Amino acid sequence: MRSIALVGLLVLASCGSDAGAAAQPEDEFLDLVEAECRTASKGIDALSFDLPDAGQVEAAVRVLASALDALRDLEPLDSQKKDFDNMVGGIADLVSAGEELSKAITDADLDAQTASIVILDDASTETDRSAQALGA
Repeated sequence: MRSIALVGLLVLASCGSDAGAAAQPEDEFLDLVEAECRTASKGIDALSFDLPDAGQVEAAVRVLASALDALRDLEPLDSQKKDFDNMVGGIADLVSAGEELSKAITDADLDAQTASIVILDDASTETDRSAQALGA
């Protein structure tokens, strides 16, 4: 199911570091962001999506919600605040859309599933852009 891939891709695409990038003064903060993202990536990777169902989506949402909670505890520098807030907002949108997707799967509501997938796709794209702008 494409939606589960989107949930997993958020963590993998949005939180990778660019090994070729020059050192930044914000490295300590970015290291914390990337550590949270790596933890979430490992949690997503540990899930089995062979037969996607609401339970699997809920498990992915729990992983992302945990990362979201940890990220919200971090304090970006003023120069990072906008991109960081956009990234965190995108992850929050993913969590919310994932919850909606899980409900739609349970209810066998294909229209709601499609709407959730569109939101997941948009939030994933925005989160990725924000993470790249942040340097994470």
